[in-house]
Amino acid sequence: MEERAAPTQISTGSTAGDTTKQDLSAVSGANLDRTNGVPIFINRNYALLWVGRTISIGGDYVFNTTLVLWVSIQVAAGQSWAPLAVSGVVLAAGLPAILVSLIAGVFADRWDRRRAMVHTNLLNVGLIAALIPVALLPTSTLPPGWKLSLIYLLVFLAGVVTRFYIPSSVALVGEIVDEADRPRASGLNQMSYSLCSIAGPSLATLFFFIFGPPLAILLNALSFLAASLTVLLIHPPRTPLRTPSRQRRNFWDEFRTGIDFCFHHTILRVLLIATALIFIQEGAERALTIFFVGQNLHAPSGDYGFLLTASAGGVAVGALLTTVFARYLSMGRLFGLSLLLAGGLELLYARQSNLLPVLIICSFQGLLFGAFNIALSPLMLHAAPDHMRGRASSILGTLTGVSIMLSTALAGWLDSTLLRNFHTMLFGVTFGPVDTIFTFAGIITILSGCYALVNLRRVRLKGEHSRVKAN
Repeated sequence: MEERAAPTQISTGSTAGDTTKQDLSAVSGANLDRTNGVPIFINRNYALLWVGRTISIGGDYVFNTTLVLWVSIQVAAGQSWAPLAVSGVVLAAGLPAILVSLIAGVFADRWDRRRAMVHTNLLNVGLIAALIPVALLPTSTLPPGWKLSLIYLLVFLAGVVTRFYIPSSVALVGEIVDEADRPRASGLNQMSYSLCSIAGPSLATLFFFIFGPPLAILLNALSFLAASLTVLLIHPPRTPLRTPSRQRRNFWDEFRTGIDFCFHHTILRVLLIATALIFIQEGAERALTIFFVGQNLHAPSGDYGFLLTASAGGVAVGALLTTVFARYLSMGRLFGLSLLLAGGLELLYARQSNLLPVLIICSFQGLLFGAFNIALSPLMLHAAPDHMRGRASSILGTLTGVSIMLSTALAGWLDSTLLRNFHTMLFGVTFGPVDTIFTFAGIITILSGCYALVNLRRVRLKGEHSRVKAN
């Protein structure tokens, strides 16, 4: 479930009200156009947040890859249940997104977000560091079953803590970045994820085989500590934006209010539905791409990694291009078009039988997903008032997690049962089980893009009106 340089609307009047607006804009880091000297990281507060987040994301990618290697190669080495043990790690890390996110969103709207981020990061330092003695203990001292149980428990708890960090982090961007600059901030965030997703697994593999799992675990713990230090240096503006949430109502009243608000607000409802639909395609690809490589492309399973690299590279390029040209784009239109085109490419992807065209398609799909992710956050922050942003972010994250989990399970079930021996020809085109599932996923994505384009066509973020006229 998170970059543009645009003119900021700062009043130049001489009244007391105008002076207050100018002061608040200066504190929050509102900037002039890039041609007038806007720094690439928008303002000091966002630069600190970006640095801390990038360090933390890099640590997470190294850590997650290390966990898979550690469990499969050492803890469950030679065991028939090794794949199940690795799946347990993925499940332990992913469950908090579904179980805890909605509750965490309420607290993100109640707490001081900066302090919440510092405290959650420090908690994760302790939880991740607790895995180091587990990694150092020999199997003879601690049987594999006990070691796996401790790994699952600590990974799950760290995931729970992270779910309280994420909505606070997303909402903090709304406090420290002016609306006209949020697409650029979103693009910079996406670039962090993309670059870390490319470099992190490779570094983790190198560290694992040279130093073993303890070093990667220590690096991840230190990354949370570094993120805490950067957040401590952030000084958000003091504004009365969250006054409504400070009237401490019953927790469940705030919980229900958040859900009711998100599904009755036109823009947020569109974002939620369209995002849930696009991740049906993501879930299907996660479950079946490895089989698509063998059955449809007739390529060795090892080529699966090339598809992941091509997609990650496309996301990075998409984030870069969108960040550079964001000032010329409408976020609502970008959101819908990226979904529409990604669905069209999925239909083309499903019909391929050679690796090279698939690599090209994956690159362009990654580029479109990068653009989609960049548009999502500014649109959400635009639609949700400050005292609702934690809950809006958490509901979006929960819906995304549920969509991926259900679509992954459904795609795997269909390929294993109902469509196991499915082969047919329609209008001279042959359909098998995996490409049929991908085709339906692509159609759903196209429909989600059309739905978003129709309903977001009038949405304009701050500064988009003036840019359209200027261009």
